[in-house]
Parts: sequence; C-alpha cells; structure tokens
Amino acid sequence: SRGLGDVYKRQAFPAYQSEPYSGYYDNAHNDYVQFAVELGIPATALLGLLVVYCLWLCINTMRTRKTALYQGVAFGCATAIVAMMLHSSVDYSLQAGANSMLFIVVLCLALLTNKLPAPKRVKNGAAKVNGLRGAAYEPNPETRSSQPAVSKL
Repeated sequence: SRGLGDVYKRQAFPAYQSEPYSGYYDNAHNDYVQFAVELGIPATALLGLLVVYCLWLCINTMRTRKTALYQGVAFGCATAIVAMMLHSSVDYSLQAGANSMLFIVVLCLALLTNKLPAPKRVKNGAAKVNGLRGAAYEPNPETRSSQPAVSKL
C-alpha cells in the first residue's frame, strides 16, 4: 500500500485513536510504523533492505578484510546499526535530523569499509605517505642515537 503522508495522517490517525485519549498524537513511537504510514510499505521495505545490506557488509568486512582499521570501523558501524534498529522499534529517534544524519554517516562508513582498497605497503611493511616515508613509520637511521629520547619540559 502507499503511504498516507503527513497531511493525510493527521486526518486518518484519529480514526484509530481509542476514546479515552483526548490529545493529538503526531508520531508513532516506532519508526517502522511511522515510515510505513508516511512512505508506504514498499518504500519502507527498500529502506529496511538498505540497512540490512549495510549490516551484512559490516559483518562481511569483519570476516574477510585483513586491515584492522577497516575491521574496527565495521564493528563500530555494525554496533550502531543494531542499536538504531532496536531503538527505532520503541521510539521515533530517526525523526530528529541530527540522529538521521548520523545514521546515514554510519551507513556510508559501512559501505566504505567494505569497498575501499587496502592501504599500500612498502616491502619492509611501512606505509607510504604522499610518496615519501614518514618519520612516524620508520625513523631515519642516520639520526637514530643509542640514547633513549628524553623530552624537555
């Protein structure tokens, strides 16, 4: 079925409201029901499939990628997706712009961790930084001293 939209929802919602309640309720305390009413079941199903696909990508990234950074970000995204899926069943948290934008960023990170190529490695295992070796990855052997470095305050 197609969604009612915000204008029609205001007309249709009171018909399903039980008698003892006298106030006006503008949101269901369930994002899934809210989206189904406003957008329709097909659009809600497509959004749900996108979220489940991103969760599957996170699990796939944690299982198959060898980069610890991508695995860790994928774990964080999977945790955030599961938390938002649970929270959306009891509240309308995605109606707030900041929450929905953050959730979109999490979904994008889930896609990126799965699709980005692994960082390039030099033969000795140090990462290349802008075509040069960074001091943080491999110190210059000529400036290395036998004395431990002491910071001066």
